[in-house]
This record gives sequence, structure tokens and C-alpha cells, in this order.
Amino acid sequence: MNTSKTKLIALWLSAFALSGCQHTYKEVPMANYPTRPRLMTEAFVYVPIPPDGHFKKDLVVDSGKLTAVIVRDAFAKYVKRAYIGRRIESFDGSLKTAQDNNCRYLVYATVVLWENHSTEFSGRTDKVEVKIEVADSVSGEILHATTLRGRSRLFTGGGDSPQDLLQEPIQSYAASLFQIVHVPSALQ
Repeated sequence: MNTSKTKLIALWLSAFALSGCQHTYKEVPMANYPTRPRLMTEAFVYVPIPPDGHFKKDLVVDSGKLTAVIVRDAFAKYVKRAYIGRRIESFDGSLKTAQDNNCRYLVYATVVLWENHSTEFSGRTDKVEVKIEVADSVSGEILHATTLRGRSRLFTGGGDSPQDLLQEPIQSYAASLFQIVHVPSALQ
């Protein structure tokens, strides 16, 4: 084999190996909500606990609670206060809870997919998919909805889980909903 072919094969193998070293994320906005609203930072946010997700036919215990905690923590960075629910609630039930507690926004997550594999042994990657709906709790109007997907890297070395795949895309999504305006103190 000549040197150029050897280099090309080595380059291809390196690219293939490195592609398995990164988690991948994807956001799929819902068609009815193409533009992101700008949420108010002085608001209160309510995040209910969604029902647990499933892997095949098995319930993934606490996947709903883990998702709610990650969503609450991401939004808490930008609002006056973010609350998490105490129990699993429907969208309508959580909207009423948000209204009763004077929360301006409801951030409702739905666990669509939650796959946790022993990737290092099986070669199958972890996957997670969560639908997020942001609603104005005063009017009940859904302001934005999107689906966030994550897939673990192929070469994990163990210890990765679906909730690890949620933090980065949910933090990015929350940040995209707030336009932080810094007003110089001289202008206040």
C-alpha cells in the first residue's frame, strides 16, 4: 500500500475513533413555536415532576424527578426563584399549582425516552429525549415547546447515565429564553 493511502486510512480511523468520544445533543423545536420568547428574569418559575420514562416496557424509576431537578436548576440561574413540584402532575394540574403559587412561568417536561446501557460492555449508547413546554401560567398559553435529545459517546469508560446527557442541552435551552440586559449603574 502506498503512503498516501495509509495516511488516508489512518486519518479515517482517527476520525471514527474520535467521533465516539463526544456526547451529542440535538434540539428539535416544535413546528408551532418557531421563535423563542424572551422571558422575564424577575419572574418565579414552577417545574412539576413529570411521570417517569420507560425503557422498552420497564419503568425507569426517578427519571421524572431527575429531569425536574435538572430543569429547575437550569432555570434558577435566570429567574428570581424556581420551584420544583412535590408530586407528579398533569399539565393542567401543574398550571393550577403555578397560578396558586404566583409563578409566572410553568416549565413542563415530559420524559419521552430514557435508555441507560452499560455502553462500555454492550457498545450501545445511552439515549435520552425530553419534551419541554414553557407556558405563561397567567394566561395558560404555551410560549415555546421543544424536544431535547442526547446520546452518550461510544467510549464512556463507565459512569455515564441519561441524566448526564440532559444537563448541557437544558442549560443551553434555558439560557436561550432569557435576554440578560446589563444596565450600567450610572444609568440606574
